[in-house]
Amino acid sequence: MEHEHPPEFEAEPTLDRLPEALGFRETEELRAIRRQLTGADPLEPETAKELRARYQSLAQEVVAQEADETTVRIDIGLTVQMALIERDSGANREQVLDTLYDAAEYASQMGLDDLVASIQAARAAIKAEG
Repeated sequence: MEHEHPPEFEAEPTLDRLPEALGFRETEELRAIRRQLTGADPLEPETAKELRARYQSLAQEVVAQEADETTVRIDIGLTVQMALIERDSGANREQVLDTLYDAAEYASQMGLDDLVASIQAARAAIKAEG
């Protein structure tokens, strides 16, 4: 899926730590699924798809338990976490960039400009790698 990408922002990429910084916390069950997805043994595409869907569903339950103004940041953290899982499980670079784009768009819509800058910097770093 091709998006019209906004201009890149200058900021220090901190992609791997961003979900936690936004308040997203993995449960042990989520960590176990992530380890399956990112492990050394390649998964069948359908199995990987099912595990990603399970991870996202369980993670959405974790986010839904938050009932205050931090919920938006945690939800964006979840989207970034999904991009990290995609990256670490060997998804193509465009898929990772698109997921990060979605996170940046959500942050922009919520007026979180500092977060948009961080995500865009991480996207720029990924683009520069490949």
